[in-house]
Amino acid sequence: MLLSLLVSIIGSIVVSEIVFSFTEHQMHSRVMHKKTLPKWFYKKYPIFEDIFEGHAIRHHGIWYRDFDFEPNEAGRNDNIRFRTLDVIIIMTCLLPINALFFAVSPICGITFIVMLLIHGNVWNTIHTQMHLPTPAFFSNWGIYKWLAVHHYMHHQFTNKNYNIVFPLADYILGTKIPARRKDIRELLRLGYIEPKSARTKLILAKLRSQIATKREQQLALVS
Repeated sequence: MLLSLLVSIIGSIVVSEIVFSFTEHQMHSRVMHKKTLPKWFYKKYPIFEDIFEGHAIRHHGIWYRDFDFEPNEAGRNDNIRFRTLDVIIIMTCLLPINALFFAVSPICGITFIVMLLIHGNVWNTIHTQMHLPTPAFFSNWGIYKWLAVHHYMHHQFTNKNYNIVFPLADYILGTKIPARRKDIRELLRLGYIEPKSARTKLILAKLRSQIATKREQQLALVS
């Protein structure tokens, strides 16, 4: 009985995350970056127009010219986290799949819902940390840095690296792009990769100091 329960829960967790990876990928690429729905749909449901404009136009086009810094207070938290309405839309889209989980067993259906909420919370947490870095217990974890590099490259190529939490879909659907040699300097500054020599550490410290001074000046101008 206990073994069967554990198998159901673990299996549901694994399958749920696979579903969420592909759902996140498709919603990010087809809803947040492109207007693939009919014009009448956007008129009838303006929230989808807002999602597209908030992400493709404002988050990628106006704000966050620097990956980890936005001087304008109005743009600092714009499209950084899923809103309650966004979560409701995602949950509604996933209702048929959730029904299939419940058809297998109630515990599978409940696990699916719990994992969706956890996935959304992790998405919000790490996406916020990437763009608004603060001291966090996970910021030096290898898995976080790997995901941060993955997302940094999405900001260089908005048609690549759509996943934030679990980039399985990016690999399978061919939208994964690795960091290039020209990205190394910025990834070093961000702390996502470690310098390999004392000389590089000194150069990096000087660069970070210069950028910190520049950002203080930018904040002073907009305050």
